[in-house]
Amino acid sequence: MITSPPKRGMALVVVLVLLAVMMLVTITLSGRMQKQLGRTRSQQEYQQALWYSASAESLALSALSLSLKNEKRVHLAQPWASGPRFFPLPQGQIAVTLRDAQACFNLNALAQPTTASRPARGTTTDCPDLAP
Repeated sequence: MITSPPKRGMALVVVLVLLAVMMLVTITLSGRMQKQLGRTRSQQEYQQALWYSASAESLALSALSLSLKNEKRVHLAQPWASGPRFFPLPQGQIAVTLRDAQACFNLNALAQPTTASRPARGTTTDCPDLAP
């Protein structure tokens, strides 16, 4: 009976393959964890910005209510219209500016409701050169 020569180094190859697989799994898990940390950080910053904007709105409402206590009419000579107010934060500041929106022109009021049979005005069907 002929015997095959002893297989040397097979255990080393198996160990190296297992090590490579474990490294790939570790790298994949590390990448996923970094993505999750980035998402969590973004969600926290988004929530913080929401609270900052809510507090700025609250400050604006309190400034307007104080102006209405002193006078019956709101006008641009009142303190709320004096310019931006700055409020310090741990990593910067918030600038709150109030503007009178009464003199603004509402373009949405000019829009006519569109129907399915008639295309909206200003679409490319009005200009044959621009039609697809």
